[in-house]
Parts: sequence; C-alpha cells; structure tokens
Amino acid sequence: KYSSNENISFALGEFLAAIVSIEDTANGWVLLKDICEMAVLVMNIVTQSNKLASLVPMMDFVAGAVSAYGHLANTNASSIAIGNHAPTVDNKEVRDIMMHLIHRCFEIIQPALAPQSEQIPVKTVPPTDAIGDRKCPKAVAGLFSVCSSCVKICPMLFVTMKGRHCIRKDDGIFHRSVETAVLWIGDKEVNVSTSSMLFLKEVFQLSTKGGDSHGTATIANASGIHTQGDIITAKVDQLTAFVRGGLISTLIYGACGIFPREALDPAANLLYSVLRSTPSEEAGRSAIAAVQRESFVLGDQARNATIITLGKCAQGRAPMSLVMDLFEDLWEIHQNDDTGGTVAGSDVVVQFAQKYGM
Repeated sequence: KYSSNENISFALGEFLAAIVSIEDTANGWVLLKDICEMAVLVMNIVTQSNKLASLVPMMDFVAGAVSAYGHLANTNASSIAIGNHAPTVDNKEVRDIMMHLIHRCFEIIQPALAPQSEQIPVKTVPPTDAIGDRKCPKAVAGLFSVCSSCVKICPMLFVTMKGRHCIRKDDGIFHRSVETAVLWIGDKEVNVSTSSMLFLKEVFQLSTKGGDSHGTATIANASGIHTQGDIITAKVDQLTAFVRGGLISTLIYGACGIFPREALDPAANLLYSVLRSTPSEEAGRSAIAAVQRESFVLGDQARNATIITLGKCAQGRAPMSLVMDLFEDLWEIHQNDDTGGTVAGSDVVVQFAQKYGM
C-alpha cells in the first residue's frame, strides 16, 4: 500500500538487495522467487502512482538479482540454445524468475523509451500499467543498468529472450534494448545517457571485429556444433552492424561541445569499443562524416588529426585512453569557441593537430 512512497521504496529495495545477496545453496531459488514476487508487486503499485522515482530501487534490485543468480539462468538458456533440453530443475526455476523480472522491467518502462511516432502498442497491458510518456530519467537509467547486468552475467539468456506484451514480437528484448539505448545516448539527463552508453559498451565488447560485414557470421564450430559463444556472437554482430556507423558519428558529434562533460569518458569508452568491432573502412567513413559536420569548427588540420587518431584506435594501435584525451580536448576547445566559428587556425587548434596528427 505504501510502497509508492519514495523513502519506503528505497528501504524495501535495500532490504531485497540484501536478501538476494545471501548464498543459500539448498533453497536459494525458492528464496529468490519469494523476494522477486515482492519486487514485482512493488513495481506494479508504483506504476499506478505518480511517484515514479520509487521504481529506481526496484531496478537496482533487479540488476543485483541478475548479478547474483543470472549465471544459473544463463546455463539453462545455453543448454536449450545448443540443443541440450535436460537442464537442472533449479536452473530452470531461476531462468523463469529472471525472465519474469526482466520482462516486467521492460513492460513498465519500455513504452517511455521509444519516440512518440515509434510508440510500441500496448494491447495486453492496462494503460495504467506502464510509465508511458511520464518520463522518469532515473528509472530509465535503471533499466539500462539491468540490461548491462544481463549482458555481463547472462548474455545467452538476454540475447535469446522473446518479447511479450509491449515488446514488438518481431525482434525481442535484446534487439529492442540496443535500439532504444542508441536513441538515448544524447539525452540531456546525464545518468540516462551514461547508463545507455555503458550498456552499449558491454554489447559491443561481445562483438567480433567487423561482425558479419565480412560475410555470414559463424554460428557453429568445426564439428558443426553450436556453442554458446558462437550463438551470442552471431546475434550481437548481426545487430551491431546496423547501429555502429551511426554511433561513431553521433559520439564524435557529441564530443564537439554537445555532451555534458560527465558523459565524455563513457562516450569515449563506447566509441573505442565500437571502433574495435567495426571494419576499418566503415569506421573511417563514419568518422569523416562526423568531422565534416558544421558542429566541428576546428578546421582541416584538426579534422585530419582526429581521423588519424580514430584510425589508430580502430586498428588496435592505440589505447582507449587516447580517445578519452581526444574527447576531452575536443570538448574543451569547442566550449571555449566564442569567436563565431573562427577558432580554426588558432594556437590551441595548431597544438591539437600536432598532438593527435602524428
């Protein structure tokens, strides 16, 4: 009754998170089921109120539950995916619980993520049973944190989960989460943009160099047996191939004084992961397109230096820290540009070109 109260919700969240961290090898999944049912009940009550910030601790709990038990759900999902239909009973129970939690998070928050023209129809869920257009940045950030935990702990479960209710039936949870995270990296709320970037970084770290752009992705090993890594990589490569070019351009654009400063390091880390999983030619085209936009006011010398640096990173000849330094300098120079776009050729730009053009 009172769980929509923010203070009570946070206390409940901490309580549930503490319980889920208890290791009980004998009846762990039974305890997990009970506390997850309580968490879902709280989420259902909160979504019918106007105090949506109370969803945040529940999202934190779900991320914690995935971190604690997701490996068991992943084992079960892997057994099914590679053709072994005899998983343990406990693992199946944990998988069902994890899937219910993840689905519920998406059912509640997902409708608020898509642009209005792309709003997902909610036919089987009551109108009051989702955030809808009542934006709650902290809750949205919490959803991306849940997605990050899923990719790190139970990637097989996450990439093979089917959507239900407010999720489009033609893709699935993983496809939809990546698609919406790409849309939110430029959000003005720092916690939302950074959490979406961190999630996407985890996704791209599962991708191979170039993905399926070099041909059909391998989904079986030399013996013709599908392995967990093969299946995950194939699905990740197929999806990231559609978004990586736009991400490269958007992240570089954001570094030109557009992103808030707090988002620079997550953006640089994400860009490095994207570059490392993108064919060099494709990465080069996207980078060139980004520095040719009007938002890049540093002139040709700086453009060439930026492209050279990003090319080194795409080829694995430079560390991630170089992109972080590049973004910091780009952001600083664009912030200090009070000359109406005539910063090109200034001393600071010459120094920039010398630093990154070698």
